Amino acid sequence: MTTIETTEVIVLGGGAAGLMCALTAAGQGRQVRVLERSNKLGKKILMSGGGRCNFTNLHVEAEHFLSDNAHFVKSALGRYPPHSFISLVESYGVEFEERKHGQLFCVHSAKEILAMLEAECLSLGVQFQTHCDVSQLSAKAQNAAGAERFSKTSLSRCIANQLWWQQARCRSQLWAAVTKATNWPSSLAST
Repeated sequence: MTTIETTEVIVLGGGAAGLMCALTAAGQGRQVRVLERSNKLGKKILMSGGGRCNFTNLHVEAEHFLSDNAHFVKSALGRYPPHSFISLVESYGVEFEERKHGQLFCVHSAKEILAMLEAECLSLGVQFQTHCDVSQLSAKAQNAAGAERFSKTSLSRCIANQLWWQQARCRSQLWAAVTKATNWPSSLAST
């Protein structure tokens, strides 16, 4: 029998972007569950920078990004500039060094960045579910609280009001793929 769990926000993927996404949602007071396909969170974080994690750059400017919407990049960098993440890293006592072109790397290990992100998430009540292969996304009928959406996973059925995801692809391309694969109404793409 499939168990049914509820949460306000489902974040697909427990990598760097997914954990930051979860932090953002939980920081806004939402109940968040991160669904990760692999056996542990942040595998790419641990491999990045030769195991030292290039966690940000000092010289991050909107013109350094390729985007069809330059205003999106400016807005994102304005809301969360590199120094915000650097301050978080410093608050955890993670030692780091600057390398060429203002790249910042951990002195000791990328494990420190992953541990920091996990600790921040846990402090805000974020729940993690690993070994979780999302097999279906669909939308149920809209109710007074808005559209109720759910993610059917290999372990359970999780119902949420919002679905957040992150990919290294254009959001509109990803949304087109999600709506095509799942028959998810395109009218839900903006929330």
